[in-house]
Amino acid sequence: MGTYSSAGQQYATRADLATVVAATALSHPSTGAAAQDAQLLRASEFADSYLRSQYTLPLVRWGSDLVQAVCDVAAYRLLCLRGFDPEKDGLYLDNYNMASKWLRDIGSGVVTPDVFDSSTTTVNAGDHAPAASPGAASPAPYNPFLGNRTRGAGYR
Repeated sequence: MGTYSSAGQQYATRADLATVVAATALSHPSTGAAAQDAQLLRASEFADSYLRSQYTLPLVRWGSDLVQAVCDVAAYRLLCLRGFDPEKDGLYLDNYNMASKWLRDIGSGVVTPDVFDSSTTTVNAGDHAPAASPGAASPAPYNPFLGNRTRGAGYR
């Protein structure tokens, strides 16, 4: 089997992941630091597969909405390594599915995350990323169950 190598960037850290996954799940031998880093990178690359259709990669800056989505994807994948228990771990699958849907919505231009891509010339503190297309944002939080659309944080 070949060696996996990536030039991608990681949108979340192990500290971010620890806010999403129970400490006991992260203490399992199959979900140690190396596995966490690998799954965070893979989840970031998964996010990139949707982001690249709307943004020039690499991203310069991103918001907590993307961090949360990457953590939800990585958390589910880590629990699959450990051994997924549908009765105890169902929330992680639900979060993975919501994050995946949110990323698909980004790829199709329905949702605009809080990001600055590498085509942005300057980024100032407090700036918000430009919408991918006019009218793609709304002030209401995104709720996949209600079907309303928005930019920024809170894809749940």
